[in-house]
Parts: sequence; structure tokens; C-alpha cells
Amino acid sequence: MLRTVLLRHETTDGGVHYDWLLERQPGEERTTTFRIAFDLSTSNRPQPFHAEQLTDHRRLYLDFEGPIPGGRGLVSRAANGDCEWLDALHDTLRVRVRFRPTGRSSRGGAEWMELLGRPESGELGQPLQFRAGAGARWIFEPA
Repeated sequence: MLRTVLLRHETTDGGVHYDWLLERQPGEERTTTFRIAFDLSTSNRPQPFHAEQLTDHRRLYLDFEGPIPGGRGLVSRAANGDCEWLDALHDTLRVRVRFRPTGRSSRGGAEWMELLGRPESGELGQPLQFRAGAGARWIFEPA
């Protein structure tokens, strides 16, 4: 099973957002990463939400907590989880995730949610470029 995590990122200017990291392949050095405004792990069926695709993060951030090098703020783990990529070939991203809030080690209590993401730009029909997608705006909704 692939890993996903939600990191609560406190920036140096006092702002807070969540970094959502999704492992693409076991052991791959980079993760697909989105910035979102809320803790996705607190809802089994969230309302549609916006996400900004960030530069791929190094896999060490799947386990990292603390000050970010270079004075870029502080991250703490909001939730750990599992993910499964269902479709990432065309103009949508379909992924199943289940989160365990920090402190819960049991996999049994977490429920799967399936999310469908699409680019906000309306440039449908183009292959997704997850390795070079920084800055792309997405809309995710329950599938």
C-alpha cells in the first residue's frame, strides 16, 4: 500500500495550511504534493475543495516533523494514511485515501474515501504532468 500524509504547515508569516503528500510508487524519491486549506482527514466525505499542486516533495517529508530547513516554517503531522491511485492518465486524478489522525495506529478504524480531482484551468484532454505540475490549481470532490 502506498502512503499519504497531511502535514500542518505553519509559515513564518503566521499563516497555516496543510501539505497533502501522496506516494506514487513504493520507495520513489518524490511525492505528488498539494497545498490545501483544511485538515482533509477530519471528514469521510468532504465538500468539493481547491488544491494547489506544489513542487514534488522529497519522500523524507512522509516522516518529517519540525522546523523546515531554510527558515520556511514548521510542520507537524495531522494524519498518516494509505492511498491508491485509480486513474492519473488523462484529464483527471482519481485516488482512494484513508487517514488515521496522529496517535491512531490501528488501520481498522479508518474509512476509505475516493476523490476525483480535475484541473481548474479547463485544459481538459491533456496528459497530466505530475512531475512538473507546480502551481496548477485543482478542484477535488468525492467520487
